[in-house]
Amino acid sequence: MTSLLGALPLPLLGPLPRLARHLRAWPVHAQEQARRNAMVAATDCADRRADREEVDRFLAERSTARATGPDDEAAADRIHA
Repeated sequence: MTSLLGALPLPLLGPLPRLARHLRAWPVHAQEQARRNAMVAATDCADRRADREEVDRFLAERSTARATGPDDEAAADRIHA
């Protein structure tokens, strides 16, 4: 059985073959772009988590230094270094 497109002369086909290629390729390109977006988002989340943990460590060190008092602040710095 011959397809309708195979029976038409080439000048009458016009942009149909190109359109068909784009339609077949679209899901693949969309998936690749979604994967790239997810990788960028995961990297951004990891960076934010690292920043948040760094701030938490800094605040914990500061609260320890304040709890020990001004005389023991140098000792607290040596413990956390």
